Amino acid sequence: MRSLVLVSLVCCLAGALGCDQREPPPSNDTENERVLAEVAATHARYQAVLEPFLAALAARQPHAAYALLAPVYQNMVSEASFARRIGQNKNFEQQPSVKVLSTSSTAGTTKVRVVLGALGLAEVTFLEGPAGPRISGLTLAGAPALPAPE
Repeated sequence: MRSLVLVSLVCCLAGALGCDQREPPPSNDTENERVLAEVAATHARYQAVLEPFLAALAARQPHAAYALLAPVYQNMVSEASFARRIGQNKNFEQQPSVKVLSTSSTAGTTKVRVVLGALGLAEVTFLEGPAGPRISGLTLAGAPALPAPE
């Protein structure tokens, strides 16, 4: 009889302790939506510079593309040199679609990993300036795609 009472007491105690465990709070959908909106806005900011840059190159309008390059790049590569040499890059004959995958920023420089349609994975380096982000580098499959300083 004593062991039956003891077993009953242990079962009740175990049941009570098991019921006392709290479930984790449900995820905060509002916070998730806020974070997703912030990421989308960040991606859109860089896409808004990259798409017109690529459109200008495909339309053979190097002046418009050059205007979207960072001043530090423009200081090293003249517009005439850029126009002459970028026209030889067959990768820019057609405007690719742009899908931003990720961004990584450090001290005013942002690396943006993108998929450029059939051209595949690319990395674009942006510098922040008074006019907003401007392109200072572009690599396709790890190879530089913008003309280097002469």
